[in-house]
Amino acid sequence: PLLQGVINRTKAVFAGRRGAVVTLAGMGGAHGVHLPSAGLPVAEVRRRYPPPFLIVRSCHGLREVPAAAGEGADAVVLGPVFETPSKAAYGSPLGLNALREACAASPVPVIGLGGIDGRNGREVLEAGAAGLAAIRLFCCMERPLTEVPDLRKRLSRPDEGAGGAR
Repeated sequence: PLLQGVINRTKAVFAGRRGAVVTLAGMGGAHGVHLPSAGLPVAEVRRRYPPPFLIVRSCHGLREVPAAAGEGADAVVLGPVFETPSKAAYGSPLGLNALREACAASPVPVIGLGGIDGRNGREVLEAGAAGLAAIRLFCCMERPLTEVPDLRKRLSRPDEGAGGAR
């Protein structure tokens, strides 16, 4: 009941390694799931939940991106782009050149993750990322309701106006 209430209010995209989390998300009316790189196969989840249910797969290497897209992922999160303690287990940072290469070749949107902050976020977007994901950047904000709109303005390209980062 508690999880159902959260899903109903937020339509959150849930991360999950096990089928039970994906099933709860699908049955609960969530808009999609974020699958870890070692999670359920994208194709299996896609068979159970066709579009418009969103499937985002975490990828930690360039070869994983086309594989996830080929299985039916709607987008991928690629990282770590930069050094970060939370992603150290996934190996050395990929860097901006690898992110740029993945974005150029990917048939689905690529979201940059790992070590992204207010200083390098724009570089991630300029490398072609459809967006960025960050832990410390957002968790360390003292006033997120005012800091997030300011961050969006700083990251936006001149032609995007106030709409901010993709």
